[in-house]
Amino acid sequence: MELKHIVDIIYSQIFQKPEQRINDTDTTGKINKRPIKRTFISDYEIRKKYYNPETKEVTIPPNSIISPLSIEWIEYNMIKIKISE
Repeated sequence: MELKHIVDIIYSQIFQKPEQRINDTDTTGKINKRPIKRTFISDYEIRKKYYNPETKEVTIPPNSIISPLSIEWIEYNMIKIKISE
């Protein structure tokens, strides 16, 4: 099929299987994996939900993003960061 118009390109992308779409494959034809979902943890959540004052540890889930304000607080108070599994 020769793609001449933008309508042909859009139509061909809509009706392909998800693993065959342009965004999912690179030039070698390998299927790229989707990015892993990462959760953002705010300063409030770190202090109330994940912080253990007895051991001075913060236990966070894997693939999470810690807020920059929390990182400064953790470094200033020399708190250990523990990643749960």
